[in-house]
Order: sequence, then C-alpha cells, then structure tokens
Amino acid sequence: MKTTPDRIILLLLLMYCFCASSVWGSDSPFPDENIHIKADSMNHGQPDGVFTASGNVVITWQGLHLVSDNASYDSNTRMLHAIGNVVISKGDDIMKGDSIKLNLESGRGEMDKATLSVPDSNLTFTGEKLIRLTESEFEISKTELTTCEVPDPSWKFGAARLKVNVLGYAT
Repeated sequence: MKTTPDRIILLLLLMYCFCASSVWGSDSPFPDENIHIKADSMNHGQPDGVFTASGNVVITWQGLHLVSDNASYDSNTRMLHAIGNVVISKGDDIMKGDSIKLNLESGRGEMDKATLSVPDSNLTFTGEKLIRLTESEFEISKTELTTCEVPDPSWKFGAARLKVNVLGYAT
C-alpha cells in the first residue's frame, strides 16, 4: 500500500480532531489516543468534516479494533458508521455484524444482525439489533444466547428483548 498525500492529510486531521476520552478505557495499544485508520481508499470532505474509507478498513482507537468493508466518520458529530462484515474487538470481547453506528463521544452504538461473544462469561449472544448502552451493558432484540459453540449450539435461550451485562447477567 503506497502513501498518498490524501492519506497523510487525513491522518494529520484525525490526529488534530480527536482528543482523549475515557469512553473505551485507557488500555490503548498506541502511545497516543488518536484514531488510526487504514483502508484501500480514503477521502475527506473538507466542508462537511466527513471522512470516508473503503476496502479493507481497519480502525483502532483506545483499545478498540474495528474491521469493515466501508466506514465513514463525521468529525462534527463524532459519529462513526461502518458497513459490511463489521468485526469489533476489545480485549477478548468480539462483536460481529452487518453494520454499526457508534457515537465516539458517548460510546453508545447500534449494530445490525449482531453476534457478541464474551469469553470471560463463556456467553454468545445473537440478535437483530445490538445496542451498546454502557461499557458493560447491551440491549439485544430478537436474541438468542448460549454457552455452546455457534452457529449450531446444542442449546440456546431466546427472547424478544434482552438486557445484558458482559459480566454474565441478563434481564
């Protein structure tokens, strides 16, 4: 992958635009707290502050690692939107889905057709929509949960709506 002036400008703008936040914790693998984006193609709409990335997108920020086919980020609203084969990992926890909208200011996010795996609790949740309410709480609609291997677990529970704490509690 070759470095283009657009990528250098985008990286410098991202470094300037983003300040440190405790939303995702402080265990960043990078010495700074900036968002790091890699992709086959990137573009920045100067007037509207929207950054777009397509093809093999990798975003790393404060211990969070996101991979997707395409992503856009609005620096004014601090909203990140990723589409296509989205995989997010932080520590051992892994979320997979079709798309995600994530507010980097508040940490609230919504993922469509999602799977959340929490190895510490030995739980896997699947659902039509997964909403991240806080660092450890999620709400999942049309959900199933299991401690067995997916996609074909030997047993599972189902619910129309489930509120989950990644420590293993569900209501």
